[in-house]
Amino acid sequence: MKIEFDNTVCVLCHTCAFVCPANAICIEKTANNNEVYSFTLWHNSCTLCGNCSYYCPSGALRMSDKENAISLQKHKYTHAIHKAVSLTHCASCGEAMVALPDTFLANAFGSHTPLLQEHFRLCPTCRRTHTFSQRVLNP
Repeated sequence: MKIEFDNTVCVLCHTCAFVCPANAICIEKTANNNEVYSFTLWHNSCTLCGNCSYYCPSGALRMSDKENAISLQKHKYTHAIHKAVSLTHCASCGEAMVALPDTFLANAFGSHTPLLQEHFRLCPTCRRTHTFSQRVLNP
């Protein structure tokens, strides 16, 4: 048994790193590119408590019980997950931002309409401007 990570649905909230009692998860900006984050999970440090998968809001981390997911003893201190999580760009201004996957929107809002998807393709600043204009200027 071990933890599996899907970088396509990670929202870079850092909850997994915060709740990991073994400090086995590290998320940081890459040195050469501010729009890419490095996610590392050290299996040799992981206690398989399941906190990361339980508290992950997007489902990017999950416990795996696949037979082929078991690592050999000789890889005990070198076995880790190293993946990159890239930022996306605001549909309006082009600012780098975290992409919210459809599964996250469905979990957070119950359903994800095209309007909701469009809304979350905007950075927080453009989202506020868009929401203000929709609610106040065009009621």
